[in-house]
Amino acid sequence: VACTPDRLMGVDSRLPWKHNAADMRIFLINTVSKWLVMTRATYNGIDRRAFKYRKVLVVYARDEGQFDFTQPNTVFMRVTDPANIVTEIEEFIELEEALSPFSSDVMICGGPTLYREFLTKTDKCDQILLSIIDDTCEYPPDARMYYLDEFHPNYELHERKTMDNQCTFELHTRSSITCG
Repeated sequence: VACTPDRLMGVDSRLPWKHNAADMRIFLINTVSKWLVMTRATYNGIDRRAFKYRKVLVVYARDEGQFDFTQPNTVFMRVTDPANIVTEIEEFIELEEALSPFSSDVMICGGPTLYREFLTKTDKCDQILLSIIDDTCEYPPDARMYYLDEFHPNYELHERKTMDNQCTFELHTRSSITCG
């Protein structure tokens, strides 16, 4: 997850900061050979070169715009029941694991609704990798803003470090208490 210090993670379905080399390095190191699960808006906002050596699952609830169905290692899944999105994604990945050389590790890459669903409706999210980027661009006052919700109280800050004075990296881990 990447956000500004005030937890802003998107403006009009785009990142609210310019390219951040330290954040991209963290993303690339921590996601290689893993499943990346994201919504359509997040998928459309990420440079496709970042998907190399990763398996991407794009979830969407309704027909929204066009997809590049030729993108290698990318699967598009229309969610039939948004109330059970976590279950549908988990079932899909379990099925794909038998057919894929990729790791069974799953990285939730956005947007805010997907984060909320995974942090509150499953106990399979063991860690939260958070990049806090203190660099925002100008945007129009009528822009749609997307903020990251507060983490579930069962996550504790485990590690924090500044990367090249460009962003702060935090690792939050699930405590021994289970989600309710």
